[in-house]
Amino acid sequence: MLDDLPFLQDVSLRGNNIAGIASGSLSWLSQLIAADFSYNDIQNIVGVFTNLTWLELLNLNANNIQNIDGAFDGSFALSSNTSLGLVGNSITQLTTGSFAGLSNLDSLEISDNDISTIASGSFQDLSNLEYLDISNNLLTSVDVGDFAGLWSLEELYLGQNDIATIASG
Repeated sequence: MLDDLPFLQDVSLRGNNIAGIASGSLSWLSQLIAADFSYNDIQNIVGVFTNLTWLELLNLNANNIQNIDGAFDGSFALSSNTSLGLVGNSITQLTTGSFAGLSNLDSLEISDNDISTIASGSFQDLSNLEYLDISNNLLTSVDVGDFAGLWSLEELYLGQNDIATIASG
């Protein structure tokens, strides 16, 4: 669709009826800086964002993404000062390495999902993350190791969950 636009830097396909993006179909957009695919019906994002080394903003808010396991593992190498939006999807859990390959990410918004579990090591590759919003989910506890590896974190939002216990450590 956009293969005749190799110098495209910003694309917005917000508010359409996109149910899927073929794996590797955006890989030729090597100059892409911002991509907005919010308010669609996208379910699978594994292998979609390859070769996007200049990408600074990826908005996947308000889709139907349920699982992000392996979605970012080497799929794209974000440059510095980057933001990933996954607000308002149907994500239920974060597993070890959910955000592998996103070491330059500095802002992650995953609020308004159905996340009830954060496995130890879920954020292990996000050493540059400064902002994390995981509010309005279904978390009932915060455990030791849930936020391991977030050495640069400055802002953490956990409001509107069902948190009853915070483990020591």
